Amino acid sequence: MAGASFSGFPAPPPQWRLFDGSVLVAPPRVPTGEVSVFGEVLNLGPPEPLLDADEWLCNPEGDLPEELLRLQAQLQTASLEFLDALAQSSAECPVLLRRLSHVLRNIAGLLQLLRQREAKERS
Repeated sequence: MAGASFSGFPAPPPQWRLFDGSVLVAPPRVPTGEVSVFGEVLNLGPPEPLLDADEWLCNPEGDLPEELLRLQAQLQTASLEFLDALAQSSAECPVLLRRLSHVLRNIAGLLQLLRQREAKERS
C-alpha cells in the first residue's frame, strides 16, 4: 500500500517537501493605541488610574501587600456597618454604601498597581 498511513491522520500533501525550514514567518506586530473589536473601539494603552491622589485610603507608594491587608480590614468593617444599617432600616445606608464603594475602588486601584509592579519585575 503505497502512501498508506498507519496513524489516525492522512498522509501530508506533496507540498510539504517544498518547506526546508529556511522560511521564517515573523509574528504579527503588537497592536497599540485604539483598535476595533467587533465594532467596539478599545484602548490598548495603559489603564487610567482609578483614583485621584486625594481619594486614596492608603499609601500607594508604600508596601502594597501590607496596604492591601489594611484595606481588606477596612472593607470588612465597612461591610458589617452597612449590613447593620440595612438590618435597622437606618437612614445612613447611602452614606455607608458610598463608604463601602470607596473602599472597593481603593482595593481595585491597589490591585492595579500591584499588577503593574509585578509586570515590571517580570520584564
